[in-house]
Amino acid sequence: MKKLILILTCLSYATAVWAQIEIRASAGAMTATNPNPNNWEFSHSTPALPFAAVQISTGLSKNWQIGLEASYATIKIQYQPPKSFYTSNGYSEEYKIVDQYGKPLVPILAFLNRKITLPKGYLYCGLAVGTAIAFKPRESFKAKQLAQNKSIGIIAGAQVGYTLNITSRVDLNTEIAARHLKIGKANIAYFPASLGVCYNL
Repeated sequence: MKKLILILTCLSYATAVWAQIEIRASAGAMTATNPNPNNWEFSHSTPALPFAAVQISTGLSKNWQIGLEASYATIKIQYQPPKSFYTSNGYSEEYKIVDQYGKPLVPILAFLNRKITLPKGYLYCGLAVGTAIAFKPRESFKAKQLAQNKSIGIIAGAQVGYTLNITSRVDLNTEIAARHLKIGKANIAYFPASLGVCYNL
């Protein structure tokens, strides 16, 4: 009898967890800080670049959520050297120098979120940690591109977002995050913002 009760309890818990499985696809934009240590002492810019992610998550309880995320990101820093740089180095034309860390960069993260239930959805905030694979960028004639070889980095960060219930199966989501990437000798912070659609199994 005790074994039967235990089995029924486990099945009940598994069913409840399965009912909370959520799959999300999102897209947006991201920007990044200048890497530390810096490769070039020139004026620089970090343009907003495309970002996309896929997540699968499940509820540990009413207030806690765990899951996995795989995303597509590109970290690119553009430098504009002064004219003296070109003349002193014998270049016949001016061009921007580009440091690029992966084309694409593929972060794979495990995350834990604290949920705050609201009448039409829920707010959440949490932490994430994982790895990032930097695939070799394409060559460019007018750019010096670093991190050209495939390499692995370590990534950690935090996220905050809101999920709005549309139907019993479909939700809309918005999220902003801050991530710290350590790849090779470079330390880079980047900040993705995205909108997404969630499907509840």
